[in-house]
Amino acid sequence: MILCNNPTLRQQIIDLLYNDLFKMQSNGCLEEWYELMITHLNDPNTVWNSITPTNGTINVSLRRKDALFECDKALFSSSSILPLFQYPNFGHDVPVWLEEDNNDSEDVIKIMIVSQDPLRDRGAIGKILFSSPFGVHCRDYRTQPRECLMKIIGGVWKTAKANNKKVIFYLTDFNKFFLINIKSSIKTLKSNHQIIVNSFKPTLVKEVELFKPELIVTLGNIASEALLGKNGYTRSSNKNNTNGDFFNPASTLKFRNSEVLICAHPTGGAGTQPIINRAKKSGEKDEDVYIRIIIEKLRLMNLIP
Repeated sequence: MILCNNPTLRQQIIDLLYNDLFKMQSNGCLEEWYELMITHLNDPNTVWNSITPTNGTINVSLRRKDALFECDKALFSSSSILPLFQYPNFGHDVPVWLEEDNNDSEDVIKIMIVSQDPLRDRGAIGKILFSSPFGVHCRDYRTQPRECLMKIIGGVWKTAKANNKKVIFYLTDFNKFFLINIKSSIKTLKSNHQIIVNSFKPTLVKEVELFKPELIVTLGNIASEALLGKNGYTRSSNKNNTNGDFFNPASTLKFRNSEVLICAHPTGGAGTQPIINRAKKSGEKDEDVYIRIIIEKLRLMNLIP
């Protein structure tokens, strides 16, 4: 697997984050974090623990097995996000893009996956913890049996390669920051920091413009509403045992020039499992549903034969 292989796009994303999200001049943190993720993509946590970054420290969780980049609020004294340092578990996932390292096809398909937010379970007040969506930069984290996303990506890569295609996946969150805990994060951001929240969608829109995906896969209602609006798609209903536009490759939803495929969040818990189960065919695991539906969508788009 290759991470963030396009230096031009990488610099464009870094500039976007500084200018539109953090609203500050570069302090070196984002540049260093991308370099660390690329350099240590396939290293175990024993290596991550030995790293001494210039602009922060590496925070490895023995329980979660993820390696995060912890930076102090002093580095963000001129940033519009400075008020968020008053909360614990403050985090941001930098967008990343992934491609196979053994696929030489020049026929490239670009898929953007938009998730909900950069969930954190640790972090002291006065610190920000940087990661990547689904922790894909961290070998020991992404290879855990419970981590579903890399199984989905690997399954799509396998089918694409068999058809002489190459798929690049771009991963990002709609809610660009996380605070406190899963129950309080969005509520606190919207109640106390609406100006910061107002930058989330414009940032995501510019990510779409820079990456130019043929297909956008949204995970859950928050990501779907961000691109399509509350009334822009048909929701699932566990009460009525219907999936609406979820896992429907025949849907005609679009955002700008990209097709949109709505899926349940693969780690959404009890609330989303019925949606996944309704989409399953006999004998399928959860990840098989996503692989099959994404491939079906690409075929309907005439991107894979």
